[in-house]
Amino acid sequence: MEELETMSLDEKILEQVKSEVNFGLSYVQTKRQTWRDRLALYVSQNKAKDKISINTIYASTQLHIAVNYSDELVALWEGR
Repeated sequence: MEELETMSLDEKILEQVKSEVNFGLSYVQTKRQTWRDRLALYVSQNKAKDKISINTIYASTQLHIAVNYSDELVALWEGR
């Protein structure tokens, strides 16, 4: 606590900013790793000849979700 009392205002602000940046990075890094893992599954080209590709399963699942569960905010173009 004595450290904080002897620090100047600029040093206190700098320490606070550093701690907030570190906290933010630790929060975001877990999300980034999750997205990297998902992307790795999507772009992986490894597959056995007698098996269905994980890319095919993932793509068809995403297509099913997009078609059946799209919201009403999607613009629909219709003829007059």
